[in-house]
Amino acid sequence: MTKLKKLTTAVIIIIMTIVTAQVQASTWLSGYSFRKSLSLSSSSGAVTNYQMKLTVYRSAGTDNASSVYIGTKCQSDYDDIRFANSDGATLLDYWIESSDVSSAIVWVEFDFIGTSATTFYIYYGNVGATAVSNFDNTFIFGETWESSTRNTARWPSEDAGITYTIDATNHYLEVTNCTGGGLAQLYSSLWHSKSFSIGTGNFRLEAAYGTGGAAIWFDNTTNALNFSSILLGTSSADNAYYLSHGDGWADVALSFVALGAGSAGTYDGSASSLTEPVSRTYIAYRVGNGANQTKVDIDGTNRISGADNNNLVNCHLLIQKYDNYTLNRVRIYAFKIRNYTANEPTWGTWGNEEYIITGVLNGYTYRKQIAIEASTDGSLTNYQMKLTIHRTTGTDSGADVYVGTKCESDYKDIRFTKSDGTSLLDYWIESYDASSAIIWVEFDYIAASGNTFFYLYYGNVGAVAVSNFDNTFIFGETWESSTRNTARWPSEDAGITYTIDATNHYLEVANCTGGGLAQLYSSLWHSKSFSIGTGNFRLEAAYGTGGAAIWFDNTANALNYSSILLGTSSADDTYYLSHKDAWSSDARSFVHLGAGTAGTYDGSVSALNEPVSRTYIAYRVGNGANQTKVDVDGTNRISGADNNNLVNCHLLLQKYDNYTLNKERIYAFKIRNYTANEPTWKSWGGEEPTQWLTGWQYRKKFTVDQSKIDANITDFPVLVSLSSPDFNFSKARSDGYDIRFTSSDGITPLKFERERHDASSVQKAEYWVKVPSILSDAVVTYFYMYYGKSDATNGADPTNVWDANYVAVWHMNDKVGDNSKVSDSKATSEGTKKGSNKPVEETGQIGKGQNFDATCNYINGGSSPALCGDILTVEAWINPIHTGSMIITAWNNTGERPPCVGYWGSDDAIIYIGPTNYYYVDNINIDDANWHNITFVITGKGQNDVDNFKIYVDGINKPATEILKTSVQGTKTVCYIGEALNGEGSWCYAGLMDEVRISSGNRSAAWIKASYYSGNNTLLTFGIEEANPSRGRFFIMF
Repeated sequence: MTKLKKLTTAVIIIIMTIVTAQVQASTWLSGYSFRKSLSLSSSSGAVTNYQMKLTVYRSAGTDNASSVYIGTKCQSDYDDIRFANSDGATLLDYWIESSDVSSAIVWVEFDFIGTSATTFYIYYGNVGATAVSNFDNTFIFGETWESSTRNTARWPSEDAGITYTIDATNHYLEVTNCTGGGLAQLYSSLWHSKSFSIGTGNFRLEAAYGTGGAAIWFDNTTNALNFSSILLGTSSADNAYYLSHGDGWADVALSFVALGAGSAGTYDGSASSLTEPVSRTYIAYRVGNGANQTKVDIDGTNRISGADNNNLVNCHLLIQKYDNYTLNRVRIYAFKIRNYTANEPTWGTWGNEEYIITGVLNGYTYRKQIAIEASTDGSLTNYQMKLTIHRTTGTDSGADVYVGTKCESDYKDIRFTKSDGTSLLDYWIESYDASSAIIWVEFDYIAASGNTFFYLYYGNVGAVAVSNFDNTFIFGETWESSTRNTARWPSEDAGITYTIDATNHYLEVANCTGGGLAQLYSSLWHSKSFSIGTGNFRLEAAYGTGGAAIWFDNTANALNYSSILLGTSSADDTYYLSHKDAWSSDARSFVHLGAGTAGTYDGSVSALNEPVSRTYIAYRVGNGANQTKVDVDGTNRISGADNNNLVNCHLLLQKYDNYTLNKERIYAFKIRNYTANEPTWKSWGGEEPTQWLTGWQYRKKFTVDQSKIDANITDFPVLVSLSSPDFNFSKARSDGYDIRFTSSDGITPLKFERERHDASSVQKAEYWVKVPSILSDAVVTYFYMYYGKSDATNGADPTNVWDANYVAVWHMNDKVGDNSKVSDSKATSEGTKKGSNKPVEETGQIGKGQNFDATCNYINGGSSPALCGDILTVEAWINPIHTGSMIITAWNNTGERPPCVGYWGSDDAIIYIGPTNYYYVDNINIDDANWHNITFVITGKGQNDVDNFKIYVDGINKPATEILKTSVQGTKTVCYIGEALNGEGSWCYAGLMDEVRISSGNRSAAWIKASYYSGNNTLLTFGIEEANPSRGRFFIMF
């Protein structure tokens, strides 16, 4: 659906403070939650004020060229779309050509596009934004024909005798029956006040849409030689400069385009392409000075040649019927004139989504973002909604959110804020126990479309209770005290007799007789009113034992009833909500509000006969026909109740009519705003710790994939692998010294090792982080990486990343400055190669590894007894090209074999525990030119029990094929990587090898599986980039 937008003047006030090292204080548009960067370049030279078209999609997808996907984070009418130049704040003009709920076609006038990548921004996510799309500010000139009357700003004058109509639906102007020799024309405002020069440049006139014809269409049957023009010139008589359709698009080679003092162009004669009327995608005139610079594109194909233009400057535009012949009809569709160059600028790359939130609540450790989806009834203010907070683990969904035990057991530290992260909202805790709490929140504003964002905070041991019933609702009563709440009920009848049960939350009036009112006046009566002149409200009584919300024992006179009365005076009993005749089944007047019609009870005795325990009863009250309902446990029991002009409502409780009333019981109730199509809880954001490592600018969250954790593991070394564009290396020190890791609270440091940090053109880094605990249940494990501190010193602590069971960790990269050594991260078993570059360092599975050739290169791992123990776990990443090789061996000079691990043949893995003693599995299929993780677990040598030996391939345990044992083995001396016989050239490994580790104990199956996924870089999910909020706001990049 075409949507032609009008300009609304907007003043964007830029506030807040600097959030990144690269941008200044005013580089984020106030009120906007999201943005993406985009780059453009112009290879044929820099251009200014250049118009380009893109499509904005309200769905998920991959950004590419002129297509950008932003989901439903923008409004469905795109009123909150904005574009800014590279400073992030200077707004650009744009026009929304057309839009629907799925996408919008948008033209943007970019102020400057250089020969190299020039950065701009698209902003979105502002529920309060109004439309600023503006056709006239975006283009040199043009017409949209969106009104049936002439736009005098664009066309200030016209010939007195001109006859035309403007079709604002199909967007064209049509001139009919215009005869004689005079001009029939509309003068452009360009004629009178504005000119554009293309002395050294070009422009493009485009008409991009129309039904039943091309952009400019002619019905010229009286004289085929007649034609009409879009005329450009320096005076009304200067018809030498024109763009025209001639001879009804006949296929003869007529003079077609003449501009300035140059030569007219020649149409190519493609009648099948041009004969009208035919629906076209677009027609475009590309106009430029110089030889053959004017073109006419029909659906992207040029149809004119030889049109030369000279000194076409100070152009003006009018639409005219040209020549002295009868013209039956000229139709001019919407068109635009924009700047143009033959080699148009190109779309570069789109940046990740950036997300900003202003501020966090002091003293709080955690928060989650809330998205409320709009009501189809329109925007809402001060709207109450209910949710349940669970102090357990679970998946957030709808009105249920899970925060674990990070909030206090009495929920005193619960807070809600608007999207700015600091403006508090009122709320009331209806009920709670140690497991969960039911809470009502009054949301200040919920937009008419899209999602409106809020925050839930928790985790503050010093917080005090601020739950407040009266501030959250329009009015109500909780009956929490055995005495009257004088703030709610400031006065009462002198003769009233009642009791308040604060345990079961009701007021009971007993033996109240006579004709007088027995009532409590609401404070609303005296000092407060609420208006539903154009809105609705809802009175709810949600709990009670032994009866529904309002219960009656009225045996003395079955016709007697009592009311919750709403009106403008104490005598105004025409506005009432009542239970009548003990919920009898006869269809009597039930609800009557204002000047409308009373409603009729549906007669469901079984549903309504009291006293019966009900979940809730709710009165839904609104102005208009059949707008009042009475819901009992979610089912409406009333129909036909109409209300008119119910405004400035007040509330009291009363016994109505002059009959004896045995007993009336009123349970706790609340009055809240209401709309028939209520807003819904759309989604919950992930948990965000609000604490920040002092002095650091940025952080990223890393979350463990719980599906890959089979059992709890502790002190586990997790690989964090960084690469561009997921990580922006320019925001960290080039040496990585400012990289830090913390636990989920955002501040407790974690031990880590830097294997590599290469910020050059390679832009890759590998870090190993010691995570204290990873649980296998539903509790999600996550931690943070901080960066962006130019004065940081090296914080790595390699030896303490690896727990006490590790006896050697070789990442298999060369020692810095020495290609004959490989370092051990435990700093106890440095490896010595057979010689320099024997083996040679190459790209491995994780950073760098070693390439062993077939000449028996090896690495001597040292003679520490711990390397060759009886109980071991040996692991490595291998990509072999040779069969029958040892990965790691321990050997002595007597020919005895302590544990050796490797593979034999093309697909067997083997553990040797002596000259003829071994354990092996076959068909492991590792000789396939791919990387594989292989792990050997040895419980003890000289054992015949198959359970004492395990071999894992890619995290999976492979059952034993055979085990043999004949004798106890000898003493170990030296550990070798890559061959078997103490450097004598036996069973030599050939291929790539990486990340070799030995542990003096048996790693669990869960540990080995997690190690495989970690080394394969699939254990973690990378989060968005966040910027330090301590200076005023969050800045988060997806």
